[in-house]
Amino acid sequence: MKKTIFLILFCLLAFSSPAMAKISVGDYVVNDEQVYIIKGYLYNLTSRNAVVPNNLKAYAPHIVNSVVWIDEKQVSSQVFNLKTTNNNNSIIILNAIQNINSLTAGNLPQSIVEAVLASWNNLGSRVLIETTNQTLSLKLSPFSIYSTKHLVYRYNL
Repeated sequence: MKKTIFLILFCLLAFSSPAMAKISVGDYVVNDEQVYIIKGYLYNLTSRNAVVPNNLKAYAPHIVNSVVWIDEKQVSSQVFNLKTTNNNNSIIILNAIQNINSLTAGNLPQSIVEAVLASWNNLGSRVLIETTNQTLSLKLSPFSIYSTKHLVYRYNL
């Protein structure tokens, strides 16, 4: 069974209620868990400890804006189709979905893929967006009373 959780989740989207959905990819509705996975993936790209090419680091402000954008759209009353919404944020999110799907369709053992998706889901569910008039920051909410908030990325607006 090479199909992984993320791929299965997208297949199960047909059963989700469209009234609760705020983001779609074509006819598929993206649920909250999938948004968390996407946010966790994007969070990893902007993390200080991330192993990413230097040219990707230049895109970090755009990636942070995409996390803010998808967070705002997920709580909006309007449904946004990523394929018809033509802006940088939707393009980055579509690329993230494509990269996540590539991971799930690859040759990695399913247990590893499930662990990575669970990690991204955990991170994405904890991402906090903090804005001031001069900066935009992504932080993680603590998942226990012993954890501290971790500043991931900050840039001047």
